[in-house]
Amino acid sequence: MERVAFTSIQTPVTLLAGIALLIALSACSSGDDSRESVEVIPAPTSADVSPTAISVDASPTPVSVEADAIGTMHYSRVDHSATLLRDGRVLVAGGMDNAFTPLRTAELFNPETNRWEEAAEMRESRTEHSATLLRDGRVMVTGGLNEKLEIVGTTEIFDPDTGKWSQHEGMRTVRRGHFTLPLNDGRVLVVGGVGQTLGGLGILANISAVGALLSTEIYDPQTDLWSRASDMREGHSGGLAVVLKDGRVLVAGGYNQAESLASSEVFDPKVDEWIRTASMARKTFANTATVLSDGSVLFTGGFGMSRSKGGITPGSEVFDPQTNEWRKAPDTVHGRMRHTITLLPDGRVVTIGGSTASGPADTAEYMDPETWAWSEISPMSVERSGHTATLLQDGRILVAGGALENVVEVYDVDTDEWTSSDPQ
Repeated sequence: MERVAFTSIQTPVTLLAGIALLIALSACSSGDDSRESVEVIPAPTSADVSPTAISVDASPTPVSVEADAIGTMHYSRVDHSATLLRDGRVLVAGGMDNAFTPLRTAELFNPETNRWEEAAEMRESRTEHSATLLRDGRVMVTGGLNEKLEIVGTTEIFDPDTGKWSQHEGMRTVRRGHFTLPLNDGRVLVVGGVGQTLGGLGILANISAVGALLSTEIYDPQTDLWSRASDMREGHSGGLAVVLKDGRVLVAGGYNQAESLASSEVFDPKVDEWIRTASMARKTFANTATVLSDGSVLFTGGFGMSRSKGGITPGSEVFDPQTNEWRKAPDTVHGRMRHTITLLPDGRVVTIGGSTASGPADTAEYMDPETWAWSEISPMSVERSGHTATLLQDGRILVAGGALENVVEVYDVDTDEWTSSDPQ
C-alpha cells in the first residue's frame, strides 16, 4: 500500500486478558451489527484529492530511531492517563504494569528537552481511571481500579506548581471506565463506567454479568463538592463521550450487560437533561471519537459484540450536532479498537495503534475531512494497544504506553517520521 506523507502543518479499560479473548472472538466472527437507511459520505476519487493537500510516496520511509533524542518512560504502563499541562509538559499517571498491577506512579514529559522526570506518586494506585485538566491548570483524577482490583470513587488533584497530589472529596459512586468532561462553566461532568466487579475478573465479568452505570455527577472545583446530575437514558461504559462546541455532551456506544450499544444521547448542562438522539449504524465499544473543526464528531473503529456475533470493525461515523443525526463515513484502512485519535490543528485526524483481529498494531493512518479519505502513514517501532497519544504544543504527537516495553515515540507530522526512545 502506498504511504501518504503529510505536508507542512501549523503548530498550535481494561485487563489485557479480557482484551485478548475479545480479539480472539473477533477473528472468527462475521463482523458487527448494522442498520439500514444510513447516509453514506462518498469516498473521494483521485480527481477529488487536491495535489497540494498530500503527497504520495510509493517507497515507505523507515522509522527513525535515535536513542538519545527521546527519553524513555520510567515505567511500562497500559490503560493510564496522559494530560497536556498549560506549560506544555505532559502528565502521565497510573495504569497497569506488565504484571497487570495498577500503578500509583506518575511522570512528566518535557517537550523542550524530550526527557521524562518522575513526579510525586498518587495517593492511590489506579487504572481505567479518568484525568481532566481543570480551568486553573490543575489535573483531577477520579475512580478506577486499585491494586486490589477494587473499583474506587476517590479523587486526587495534581498541582503542577507544587508538583504534589492532594486528596479531595470522592465521587458519590465508585466507577471505572468512565468519562470526565470539562464543562464550559468550569465544572466537571462524570458519566458512565462500571460500578462493580464480579470476582475481580475485570472487563469480562462486567460485560457478561454487570450493567454499565446510568448515574452522572458533577464536580465543582470552586466548592470542592460533588452533586448528582440527571441519569442517562441508558447506561454506557467503554463507548465515546465528548464535549460539543455548543457546550452539550455527547455519549454514544459502549456496552451494557452482554451487548455493545448503538444508542446515543446528549446532555444539556444548562437544564440538567439528557435527550436521546438518532442511533449509530453499528453497535460497538472500545472505540474513539474527536470533535472536528466544523463541530461534528468523528467516531472510528471499536468492537461490535452481540450474543450471536462480534468483531473489530473499520467503520467510521459522523455525528451532526445541528440535527442530532449520525451518518456513515468511509472505513478506515484497518479495523481497530483501543486505539487513539488525534485532531491536528489543520483539521486532519490521525489514528494510531490499537488492537486488530491479529493483536496489537503498530500501524497508523490519517483522514482529511475535505476528502474523507483514510491513508496509511509510517508505522511505529512497536505495537501498542491501550496507549495514549498527546498533541504537543509544537505540533508533534507523543505516544506512550500500551506496550510491553517502556518505549516512547514522537510523530512529526511534517516529515511523516517517528522518533523512538531506546527500550530499558
